[in-house]
Amino acid sequence: MDSLTFLVVDDSATIRQLLTLTLRKFNSGSHLKIIEATDGREALEKVRMAHYDLVLTDIKMPNMDGLEFLHRVRTELENTTLPVIIISTKGEEEDVARGMALGATAYLKAGVGAETARDDRPHPRSRLPARRLRPFRTQALPLPAGSPRSTFP
Repeated sequence: MDSLTFLVVDDSATIRQLLTLTLRKFNSGSHLKIIEATDGREALEKVRMAHYDLVLTDIKMPNMDGLEFLHRVRTELENTTLPVIIISTKGEEEDVARGMALGATAYLKAGVGAETARDDRPHPRSRLPARRLRPFRTQALPLPAGSPRSTFP
């Protein structure tokens, strides 16, 4: 059985836990060891001390951000083969370009809140215009008096 070691770097414990659970869910056939770091500085020390098969990092973190971490891995440690995937809500073209220029293997834009989400692409199976995404409503709305369903408990 192959053994893989991943490093998950994010200042949010919730995001680290979510990524860890997701990686474990989709792991098939390999022993997976996941190490966590809370910022780029801690991650850099961990990369200096051990071998990792993959690093997932956020950009915006205290002490050392993900882009500085990536830059140092590629230059100071001269490690150009370590796959580093940036996962961030910062998805502007300049952020993506900078991350890729520094040597990121991939740049994944994390989801944004429903209140700011916008999909400007046309629907893939029709000629429908671009649409504004709206928050999902979980609040039950009252039925009008006298409607057939208002009489059920």
